[in-house]
Amino acid sequence: MSNAETLLSKKIGLFLCCIKTGEKAMQQFNNAFPAALRHHAFYAGLMGGECLIDKMNFFERNLVKMVIGGPEKYPKLNDTAISTF
Repeated sequence: MSNAETLLSKKIGLFLCCIKTGEKAMQQFNNAFPAALRHHAFYAGLMGGECLIDKMNFFERNLVKMVIGGPEKYPKLNDTAISTF
């Protein structure tokens, strides 16, 4: 039995933690897991993301701001999705 066949014989749940939201997050999820695995999973969820700005150094803070935008745009963890999982 191949690794793929073994994996598809087990009950699995898939999740992705990312700072993207909406369609961009779903696109990342689809790119992270093959279609056969996504369709087999009993649960698939997007858990959101979190940027702990206070724990970052100057370089990291500025890099995150350039990528995401201002502090009001920092995504949060999706507590509902986490609880459901």
